[in-house]
Order: sequence, then structure tokens, then C-alpha cells
Amino acid sequence: MKALPAGLLAASILAAGGNAFANDPVTSGTFGNVDAPSQQFGQPTSLPDQSPNGEPSTVSLVATIQAAPNGSGTTCSLAQPCSLGDAQAKVRSLRAQGVAGITVLLADGTYPLGGKTWRFRPEDSGSPGHPVVWKAADGARPIISGATRITGWKLHDAAKGIWSARVPANSASRQLYVEGKIAPIAQATLGELKFEGRWLGNEMGYAIGSDPAASAWFGALTPAQAKKIEFNYVGGNGSWTNTRCRVEATSGTGITMTQPCWQNTTARIQIAPYVYVQTGYLPPMSKQTMPARIENAYSLLSPGEWFLDDTADTLYYIPAPGQDMAKLDVQLPQLEHLLTVAGTLANPIHDIAFQGLQFSYATWNGPSLPSGFSEIQSNLHMTVIGQGYCFYSVQLGIGDLSNTCPIMAFSQPKGNVSVSAAVRISLTGNRFVGLGGAGLNIAYGSVDTQVQGNVFTEIASTAMLIGCSFDPKPDGDPDIGTPAQANGTPVPRPTSTQRAEAIKKNCTPNREEVVGDSIGRNEILTGTKISNNLVHDIGIDYWGASGITLLFSQQTSILNNHIYNVPYSGITAGVVQGHFDNSNHPQFTTNINAANEISYNLIHNYMKRLQDGGAIYVEGHQAEYILDAGKVDRERTLANGLLVRGNVTHTNSSNFAYYNDAGSEWINWDRNVSFNALVKDSAGNGGCQPSGHFWLSGNYLSKPSRVDFNFVCGTEPVDRNVAADNKTIPNTPGVADIPRAMLAGAGLTEAFRTIEAGEPAIATYVAPVTAGQKILIAGSGFKADTKVTFGGRSATVQYLSPGFLLATAPSSGPLSPVWVGDRLAPQGSLSAGATASATSIWSNDYRPEMAIDSDPTSRWASNETNPTLTQTFAWATTVKEIHLTEFAVEFNQFLNTYAEGKQFVYRTGAFTVEAQVNGSWRQVASGNGIGAYLVIKLPAPVTATALRINLTSIDGKPPSLFSFLAF
Repeated sequence: MKALPAGLLAASILAAGGNAFANDPVTSGTFGNVDAPSQQFGQPTSLPDQSPNGEPSTVSLVATIQAAPNGSGTTCSLAQPCSLGDAQAKVRSLRAQGVAGITVLLADGTYPLGGKTWRFRPEDSGSPGHPVVWKAADGARPIISGATRITGWKLHDAAKGIWSARVPANSASRQLYVEGKIAPIAQATLGELKFEGRWLGNEMGYAIGSDPAASAWFGALTPAQAKKIEFNYVGGNGSWTNTRCRVEATSGTGITMTQPCWQNTTARIQIAPYVYVQTGYLPPMSKQTMPARIENAYSLLSPGEWFLDDTADTLYYIPAPGQDMAKLDVQLPQLEHLLTVAGTLANPIHDIAFQGLQFSYATWNGPSLPSGFSEIQSNLHMTVIGQGYCFYSVQLGIGDLSNTCPIMAFSQPKGNVSVSAAVRISLTGNRFVGLGGAGLNIAYGSVDTQVQGNVFTEIASTAMLIGCSFDPKPDGDPDIGTPAQANGTPVPRPTSTQRAEAIKKNCTPNREEVVGDSIGRNEILTGTKISNNLVHDIGIDYWGASGITLLFSQQTSILNNHIYNVPYSGITAGVVQGHFDNSNHPQFTTNINAANEISYNLIHNYMKRLQDGGAIYVEGHQAEYILDAGKVDRERTLANGLLVRGNVTHTNSSNFAYYNDAGSEWINWDRNVSFNALVKDSAGNGGCQPSGHFWLSGNYLSKPSRVDFNFVCGTEPVDRNVAADNKTIPNTPGVADIPRAMLAGAGLTEAFRTIEAGEPAIATYVAPVTAGQKILIAGSGFKADTKVTFGGRSATVQYLSPGFLLATAPSSGPLSPVWVGDRLAPQGSLSAGATASATSIWSNDYRPEMAIDSDPTSRWASNETNPTLTQTFAWATTVKEIHLTEFAVEFNQFLNTYAEGKQFVYRTGAFTVEAQVNGSWRQVASGNGIGAYLVIKLPAPVTATALRINLTSIDGKPPSLFSFLAF
């Protein structure tokens, strides 16, 4: 258990008024009808000190097995290596003979799985202290691939540059990997298609007769073509969501959307008779909402995009500028599960290690089903009507207990690599690259899983999904606090059998083999350690993805990870599981969370696409209460709660860096750092509708505008214990503002920093530069030899970590631009000396120059729907990158007083960026939507006298930019 910081309990207690105390078990001394847990932590099914075959765990023999991509030998030797399957059979045979120390060495190269998941079962287990080790041979990088490499390309349409190739029969994939990266599917905005957007939404879809261009385009589709079309909605179900629904049918006058996706998206339960207990708002999307993009049609193909015609087994692709189809590596995935390590609770798989492997090229096809991807939050999504509302759905007559319970349990992205009902599994030094679902999922009673020193990148959804949303309380009813009756009607309850079946169905890929499992506290995920991993550029397709998603568990440690370039939150703990609790009713829902820790992580450049999240975002109960004479023991329960210590976060557009959202409670925020918020309305720590019991000590938090530790939704926490040693620092701090040890201690520890060695040095923050002084520089990919220059002159550099440098500025002469490595740093914005103009402005409070002044609180706003903003340099300037930040319009779609009803909507659809070169304008970049923060790396540097951006609105309202900066 984690010790309480000295003196913290003596801190001041800021208590909520009203009846907050009366209903809180800590302050009232009562605990209602909640039973104390029979034990502090869930224990797995006991594992004897013997292998599944009964031999002692002591080593009698050791063996090394050799495998190779083209292995066909039977001896599994270096001269005659085996295939993966034969190596696995050899391991089983040796284990049956009592051999305990087995290592399988994988030679360099790609191991295509041929459409068959690489499955590990209990018979593949090692023994305690002697795991079976599957590892890369010295100097090798084995790639476990779920794809087929596509070759035989032919020029299909010379005028449009479209190439085609045959693919395996029955291919189905939402991803295509080109040169190792996720290629965008064929797509366009309404503006690019010249649609007018005057669509009328209804219960089935849209009436489009008033939009002639849309009527003609959709009317020309065949029924088969129409069924492939997907609508992509950004912020439709809340500013934190990215919902996707497919089209069922089209005509010249209407579009019918697939069900249940359309109903789940536009007609979500608002439980009106019970809204007094719902504290987190999960809004339906207005039926009048236009899609941000239309996707998956051959006619939408643009350079760098692809389309799969599964009826003709043909793939189409337009190469991006500079790509040669004869040399291009194109991988079409055939699998959703690459690797499963799965046992049962009665017979867990155990003691296996994976080291130095690469897991690549899988898809996840769930969002292509009629249920679509109706996002709730953090890529949890609704696939069944009434899902997540349990007995409320039953009382409203739209669901049953077997498929809508428990409360706030939603479908999850599929884990391309998964661990379930497992003990002592370790994944070390691997690469999870090019994956279409969640990179890694760990769940269903697994114990002591170690995930250490891995790289997660180029992933469609979240990097790591830890836990399952269907097991908040596997040993009982999680909804114990809900009133026994509502409107005079008894509340129906799921039986223990129904709860167990929901867990077996949703928490393991091993469904057929766990039917006999008895579900109780043995199913609690325990002792997971996620440490020293590099996570960046994830959530490529599903923008609501967090870097790491933690659901229900005990003794989970998320330590020293480096997370950046993510579209939503850095780390989320709880997601929507607190949406029926706050300080007025803190125990309507409960869970088994206990003794988890999120510490010493470095998180930056998050919230790059969506809103209403944080570096570390928390919801729901974070501790199983520990009682003393019927009253919660504060010190012991806090020690049993969530410890968040020593994290550093910067360069973000979140409303709170450290976010205590709906129903969150029992959190110890200790010695964390936040700075360089990119938006005005931001704070270091705070939240909305929490329950309380927060301790805050030793934090260094910047405060652009709001008071830190502020709770903005009208309901104060039961208490917030604020120590005197918290410090408010500038939003743009220098070397003296933050202890160097705190900066150096966040992110990868020294032993694991080599995994970041291959990343380019990119500075995302440079403190204000003063002549002759040490300057704080933050970013990623820094090495001990990273060079820094001020005004073209080299600086003395002190290396702190891959995320931080200190560079001494010259004592005289020019101090800008600032270069870190081979890139211009943000403080070296080339826009600093430029002048700005626009085709229109909203008022003098929103002038064009406000978009190029590097001030995150000022912005330019137009009064037209398709404006142009221009910046003119003082002289010809070489530009490599363009940074854009868009203003999000806040509105309350349902005109109620719920603070959670507010949504933040981005208005920019398609845009182009042009450069003036030798007096002529030419396009250098384009995109679909800007969002919270977008960095455009130009294909090649351009020397220009001016830049201009041409914007189009997706909702007929004028767009607005905080920043349009050149680097």
C-alpha cells in the first residue's frame, strides 16, 4: 500500500455545502448498504509451483529453439530452423519432458501469419521463475505480420493516377499500411464535393433533396456502393467523440443510415425520469449534424488514399507525390487478432516472455458493422440499443438486462495483441506498429503482467487498453446505491449469472473456452505494470483514443512512460464509469479499483484533435473503501486509492491538465507539473461533477486563466485537501521555475532511453530566451549530442532526458531563430515579423494579426464561411512546418442547464495552404479539419514571401483560428 505523504492529512479541507456531507460515508460516519470487501485485493486462482503437466518448477534441462520466417526444419536448430508453429509444438513437447528453461530465438525477417492468429494456451506455459522466452535473435527484428503484401500493381486510370492490384479473396480491412504507416481511405469533405449541406435529418437518416449536388452524387451510387459509404462525425456526441456510421441505402432524395448505429448516435437514452442521478452527460448527436467527411468510395480517391472493392477482390491506390508503385511496400491486413495469450480462470496460462519482436499489420472491422462506431468516450462505443443503461433501458422498454448491463459498460476496441486469464506474462522491448484496433489489451483476471520498454506507434485506436468495461465488480452488483424504486416501479437487477456471462462475452477473446469459469474476485485484473514505454502517434483513425486507457483493476502501475502526439487524453482512468456519482450521491455505482498508480510519466502534445480531456483524466471510484467501525478510514482508504505522482505535462489544449471528472474520488495528486497550455480556458488541476477526497501536495502548475483545483460544473467535491507547498508557475516557465529533478525524472528511465534513439529531435516548447541564460527546451527524441543554435550560433547544451534540454543562449547578438537538431523550435516562429490580412474579420477584437502572434489566448475570427487569412513575411523565408490551432465553438445543443450539455465544435472542414513563390501562389498543403492543434510538415521546404490559408466551414458558420504559424 502507498504511504500517505507526511503532513498531508493536516492540510486544510475545503468542504462542499448543502447535503454533500450528509450523503458521504466519510463525513457522515455511515456507509449505507455497501458491504466492505472481504479482502483488500482480488486474488487469482492459485497457481501451484508446478507446470500444468505436474513437473517441479526447478530446472532439470535448458533448451534453445531456432525459428525463421522460412523455417521448415524439424530439429529447430540454427542450421535447420523451424516455423513459428513447429517451434511452438517443440516447446510443448519439451515442457512435457520436464524441460523448464526454454528460449525460442526468432531470426530476422517477416513472419506472415497467413490469416491465422498466433494463439498461446495454457499448454504453452513456462514455470514459475523460468518462463518460456520468445525473443529476437541478436541483431534481429522479427515482424509478426497479419497482412498480405500487395504486389502486381497495374496502372488502372492514367488520367487520375489510379493503380490497382488483386488481393486475396474475401479480404476485409479498415486499414492499409503503406511504408509502415496507416494510409487514409478514400474520402472528401462536403465542401470538396461542392455539396451545399442543406440536409434535413430524421429518424432514418437524411432528406437531401434540397442539396442538388448531394442528390446527384448519392443518386448515382449502386446499392452495393452505397453500403460501403461511411460518415465521419467529429464532436457530434460531445467534443470528446469521433463517431462513425455507415450508409444503408441512398436515393436521389434521401440517405438511410445503418441501424442501430444511427439510433445509438442520435437517440441515446437521456433517462429523463432518472436524470437526477446522472452526473456525466453522454449527449445524442443532433440529427441535423452534417458529417465532417464522407469516406470509402472509389470516386473519392485522392493522392495517398486507397479503396478496397471486396466484391472484385481489387485494391485501388493513388500514390502520393514521390512514391513509386514499383518500390512501395503495401500491406493489407487479413487478421484482427495477431497474438492471443489466453487461459481460463480455472487454468490460467502463465510464465511466458516476449522480447524484441514487432507486432504489425492488423485491422479491426467492428466499426464496419451496422452498429458502427457510436462513440461514448475514449473509444468505448455503443453497439446495442440501450447499452450501458441497464435497468433504465429495461424500464423504458428498449433493452434487457443481458445486453445492456452493467451501468456504463460499453463495447471496446479489439486488442490486436491480447492477454487474458494469464499469470506472469511479460512483453519487453517489442514494437507495436501499424495496428487497426487497440495495440494491446490486458484483462480477465490476469495477474502480474509486465509491459516494459516497448514502442507503440501508428495505431488506429488506443495504444494500451488495460481492463474491461464489463467487470466493475465481478463479485457483486456494481449498482448497489441506485434507488430500489424509480417512479414507483421496482428497479430490475441483473442476476449473478447475467453479470458473469457479460464478463465472459466481452472481457476475453477466449469466449468458447471460458464458459466453465466461475466469476468472482478471481476475475479482478491485478498487478499489471506498464513502465518505460514510448507511445506516440496513436488514434490515427479514431480520434477519441487515449494513449493508455485504464478501466477496472487493482495494483496497476503506469510508470515512466513517454506519451505524445495523441488526439485525446494522454492517460485515462475510469472513462465513463462515474457518470452516476458526484458529491451529493457518491455511491450509486461502485467498482473494485484499488491501489493503482500513475506516476513519473511525461505527457505532451495531447488533445491534438478533440476537447474535454486531460494529460491524466480520471472518472469514478478509485478506491475500495476500508472501514473502521462502519466508517471509512480516510488514511487507509487514500492509501488504497489512486496515486498520481511526479508526472510532467506540457503543450496541450485541454481544459484541465489533471482532470477529476464525474464521480472521481480518492485521488492523491502529488508533485506533478503542468505548463504551456495552448488555450486560454485551461487550468492545471480541476474537474466537473466529482465526488471528492482529493489530496494535492507539492504540485507545480501553470495557470493561464482559471484558478487551479477549480470545479466548474456547479457541484463541489466533498473535500479537497490542499497542502501549502503547491506552487503556481508561469505558463511559459524558465529553468528556475521547476526543479530539474522533476523534469528529468518524468518519462523513460536511463536504462530504457535507447528505445527513443531512433526518433527525431523535435522541440515543442522553448522558454522565453534571455541573453546569457540557460533556456528550458521541451520535446521528444533528444539525445546527449542534440545541437541547439540561437541566431545561427551553437549553444552549450545540458541533456536532462529525451524530453528536456537546457541550452545557454549567447550573451549578445541575435537570439532567434532557435534550432533544435535540424528543426526550427516553436519560439522561433517565422511568423513573428510578418504582417497579417484577411478577407474579413468579425470585429476589431479578432484581428488577423492575432492568429500569428504566438499568443494562445488571442484569435482571428471571420464573418464569412469560406475566408482566407494571409501572412506576409518581411523577406523571402524558408518554411518547413505550419502549426494551426482552431477555436472551438461552445454551445448547448439541448438548451438545458447541464454544464455537461455543452459541446465544443470545430467549424473548419477542407482547407488549403498556399505559398507565394516568385510572385505566384502555389498550394503546399491541404487537409480536412484542423481541431485543437495540427502540425503540417511540408513535403519539402518552400521559400516564400507570403503564406495564406483558405478555409471552408462545415456548418455554414464562420471559422476562427488561434494560430497560423510558420516554422
